[in-house]
Amino acid sequence: MAKKAKLPAVDAPADDIECDSYILALGELHRYLVKLEAEMNDALAKAKADFETQAEPHRQRLAALHGAIEGYCNAHRERLTGGGKTKSYRFGNGEVAWRLRPKKVTIKGAKKVLAWLKEAPKQFEKFLRIKHAIDREAMLRWPELAAEVPGVKVASAGEQFAVTPNEMKLEKAA
Repeated sequence: MAKKAKLPAVDAPADDIECDSYILALGELHRYLVKLEAEMNDALAKAKADFETQAEPHRQRLAALHGAIEGYCNAHRERLTGGGKTKSYRFGNGEVAWRLRPKKVTIKGAKKVLAWLKEAPKQFEKFLRIKHAIDREAMLRWPELAAEVPGVKVASAGEQFAVTPNEMKLEKAA
């Protein structure tokens, strides 16, 4: 890992003019860092695209080999699994296996299903979940009332100092 560069200390500005020049320098440094970041992202995107291009034929070959192996093994499954006694078979260079995927629930028309479950017989109530959560936004809307709740404190997050350098924007030519 590269050593961190030790930056020289900066004295507090002596007057408004010097403070204004510091703000100008701060803006210039910020714009330079934004430019460097953009260049870095361009270089990373190009490198990723290059590697993706190199990887694609290998991905296609991998998929083709997987498909061929699966086709062969499915055709010989009875023999390979000992008549279904096992779910896998070990070759010299690896193993093939047939695994059931976990069950999943698919819901089409969630609002209709929810409405039906709310009106359904009691045996179906186990499929409903009631979720309670504290509404912090409501507490911010009514801070005096929220402060009466034991364990709740509504306070400012503190003060933050900000410096915003002036920036010019290019105008379109008429």
